[in-house]
Amino acid sequence: MKDLRLFLMAGIFAAASSLNFDADPSAHPSPRVPMAHDGLDATLWLQVSAERDAICKQLWMLAQTRLEESLHDPSWSGALEQGPFALLLPPAVIVDIDETVLDNSPYQARLILDGENYAPKS
Repeated sequence: MKDLRLFLMAGIFAAASSLNFDADPSAHPSPRVPMAHDGLDATLWLQVSAERDAICKQLWMLAQTRLEESLHDPSWSGALEQGPFALLLPPAVIVDIDETVLDNSPYQARLILDGENYAPKS
């Protein structure tokens, strides 16, 4: 998956480098890089930002610390609605998938390159 991180960035640079601003614009097909797409900046930041990597590492390390602390305290529960019944249940970690444990930025990059927006069917 690491190779896919620069998928969008490489496409943008490749398309931009093929532009010849002195030539007749009708002589060349336009590049497949919709620079005005609403998700472009966010997707680029998500895929290439060192800050994003640092934030993710810091949050996962904090989650690991909190998990270890909670496992040492059998009365602790992150689900307050469980009340005293939490003591009867085995430990569990519940996470949202999108952008938590699954990087779906290659999908978003493909949508941008295709000039599309998110659709539930896709």
